[in-house]
Amino acid sequence: MRTSANRTYLQFYILGICTLAAQTLIYFHYFTSTNNLGHQTTSQKDTISLFHTLTMKEHFSDWNDDLDEIKATHANDPNSIENFNNIMISMSRQNMSNGDINDSIKNMTIKPFPKFKKDPFKLIYNRLPKCGSTTMLLLITLLQEKNHFIYQTSGAYHNYTFSETKEFEFVHQITTIRKPVVFDKHTYFVDFSKYGLPMPLYMNMIRDPVDQAVSMFYYNRRHSVNMQTRYTAEELNMTLEECIDQHSDDLTHCDITHDMYTLWFCGNSDECSNNRTYAMQRARMNIEKNYTFVGLTEYFDESIIMIEKVIPRFFKGAAPLYQQHKKTMMKSKRTNKIQPSEHTKVFMKFKLSDAYEIYNFAKQRFFHAKMKMNL
Repeated sequence: MRTSANRTYLQFYILGICTLAAQTLIYFHYFTSTNNLGHQTTSQKDTISLFHTLTMKEHFSDWNDDLDEIKATHANDPNSIENFNNIMISMSRQNMSNGDINDSIKNMTIKPFPKFKKDPFKLIYNRLPKCGSTTMLLLITLLQEKNHFIYQTSGAYHNYTFSETKEFEFVHQITTIRKPVVFDKHTYFVDFSKYGLPMPLYMNMIRDPVDQAVSMFYYNRRHSVNMQTRYTAEELNMTLEECIDQHSDDLTHCDITHDMYTLWFCGNSDECSNNRTYAMQRARMNIEKNYTFVGLTEYFDESIIMIEKVIPRFFKGAAPLYQQHKKTMMKSKRTNKIQPSEHTKVFMKFKLSDAYEIYNFAKQRFFHAKMKMNL
């Protein structure tokens, strides 16, 4: 048995060395190619060159440490990281009830994620606003000592998107960060693979778009010190219903953006911002291929049970710990929100149709995974 295990670890090691060698050749080809760099400024070329020098050095120095941790982490369950990936599927775009979902997913074809493409010791929680992240972060804080990882958070709460330069800086920050680590930030998805780098694990929570919009509206006006300065006294005291009545032609006045979910899971590119069809397809593809876990705020208890099974490196023991501290965590929930009328909710759903397409796609995948886990 030990000989077999050692052979497996040796194969992992050889595969890693080959992968790094291949990446080195790719970097050399890509960054010396006039076709790829011809349109970039000297400053951009220097930035990219420095970025990849640093990141390649980081990969070589970390490989042996990663190999040792892989052995320790997956000694009993070498496929634990793949558990959730192997039960993810390609879903239809139509809206379904929970019953319809359960009926429709039984015979769907499973699409496993590619292997050896993700760094299992870096987890990015690019949290959607007002989707239960406060409670999730409290849980992560409690778990960091228990599960021996670093937790880092970004203080830039309202800068959701990155310029090209800022995205480079973010990728370099995450690539050179100490491991194992959980990093959280309100930010759009970033594709590390386009820089020739392994993807970190990604997770998120998603919420019914109308409920998220209601929560965002009142949070910005009643609890966010930074956001309150943007409104007049009349706007601060306005209900969501009143705001929508006054600004039905442009709901951004009510902090409602029809493409928030799409952009969040699509990314920072111009195509995500300017091409709706591309953005919708890319967002769904990223959820399917690049997110290890997307939970539902409405099913928070089940989400915690599932994420513990899916990402045990960081969430081992999460379910009992959450139940132990649930009452305290729930105190952070704010209930002073005036719900809009049903008529207004119907109007909001119409305006948020793109968000519902992304939400329902994630919801279908969630229930499929839940059923496969017998939860």
